[in-house]
Amino acid sequence: MLSALFFQFDVYQFIAFVTVIVIALSFHEYAHARMAFLLGDMTAVHAGRMTLNPLKHIDPLGAIAFLVIGFGWGRPVPVDLSHTSHPRKNDMLVAFAGPLMNIALAFFAFVIISFGLYPEQLEYFFKFFLGINITLAVFNMLPFSPLDGSHIVYNLLGANSSPVARKYLYYSAPVFISLIGLDYIFHTNILWSIISPVRDIILLIFHLIL
Repeated sequence: MLSALFFQFDVYQFIAFVTVIVIALSFHEYAHARMAFLLGDMTAVHAGRMTLNPLKHIDPLGAIAFLVIGFGWGRPVPVDLSHTSHPRKNDMLVAFAGPLMNIALAFFAFVIISFGLYPEQLEYFFKFFLGINITLAVFNMLPFSPLDGSHIVYNLLGANSSPVARKYLYYSAPVFISLIGLDYIFHTNILWSIISPVRDIILLIFHLIL
């Protein structure tokens, strides 16, 4: 059994997977930090998070989870927008910056692939880079805490001033964990059935642009 698993293991695909995840997460978290900085919050800067250094952004447990179950996370960027002029709007902008960065990275890869601007040996890498970044962008925009999408919904509902928003934030995390559990244990693919159509639409838009 172990020998069969060993021979099925593709070193190149593993290296490509790790490299893509590290790049995608590092740029994602950097985008959060940069947007917060542009909006007047220095918290991420003081924490040393406005950098593309992956060592500042990769969470060891989250990285292991990526390898084991295909789902993981990076270290959240600390922000404090309470002292800015429009905290709720700014929180939504900071939240959106991460997924937008992943979309930008995906489009970069799409251009590279479309015009064949890569050696044949890197075809798998760029196609994987494209798919992972789009998937991460869509996944992070799902309206479940602690994903970026929950920040947008929470602020649209009124944030701390709204009991509806507070209840939403309280219940969305357990719902999210339950969906992950159902997908992982029973292979229901509920989350993927949400992500996949949006992913296809983004790819269609890329095709229309080029």
